Amino acid sequence: NVQACRIDFQTFYYNTYLFCFNLLSEDLERKITKFYKS
Repeated sequence: NVQACRIDFQTFYYNTYLFCFNLLSEDLERKITKFYKS
């Protein structure tokens, strides 16, 4: 059970990290395209 919890936490943090990273890169892409268009 303890190990299962640990794995759950790892996947949770990993998914959160991926989610935030995707948001960040989308934001960066938007800023970069804005910069090049102006």
